Amino acid sequence: MTHLYFIRHAQQFSAHSDGGLVLADHEDGLTEKGHAQARRVAERVANHIQPDVLYSSPLLRARQTARHIGEATGLPLNVDPNLAELRLNCPSEATAEVDFDGWVRARRLPYTPAFPGGEALADLLRRGAQAFDAIVQTHWGKTIVIVTHGGLIEMVSFHLLGIPIERNLISFMHCDHTAIFHWHWLELKDINVQGWELLAANDTHHLDEY
Repeated sequence: MTHLYFIRHAQQFSAHSDGGLVLADHEDGLTEKGHAQARRVAERVANHIQPDVLYSSPLLRARQTARHIGEATGLPLNVDPNLAELRLNCPSEATAEVDFDGWVRARRLPYTPAFPGGEALADLLRRGAQAFDAIVQTHWGKTIVIVTHGGLIEMVSFHLLGIPIERNLISFMHCDHTAIFHWHWLELKDINVQGWELLAANDTHHLDEY
């Protein structure tokens, strides 16, 4: 049976709050708390999930989180550029407020890039869905862990649940740091039904005592 676990990266320096919004175009590493969160989720992955394959977004915050998981499981890390967060292409000299406003515009106008040369939210959904399909086809029948970002996890969830992207301002998938989202391929042969089933969403039980 194919199992896929999306895990959001741990807290990094440009996070607005302990569990909240992270600015898409900020490329920085994990805080001390973030490394502690990553070690907690790595222990859970190694002891309870025991994956066959480990993937990560190329962004530093995701790679640092994934490296903790790789160290705990002994798995090599596969970095896939299509697992990156929404590519806003916010100017490097822009303030955090400008970056945040761009993210809001991306959600309000999902087919229009917030900044010239950037992606629209619909591009993130399409890219995330393609990455998901390619990874599961390559590793069918395996247990797969993907360390990525809240935006991509949300858009892949929209894809798998059939939620139109136009509902992105009234349908939300909350995603805390190191949250686990568990999907598996369900087959009910006696009634000829098959598809992806969501077994867990925003699961952070590994942080309960942190």
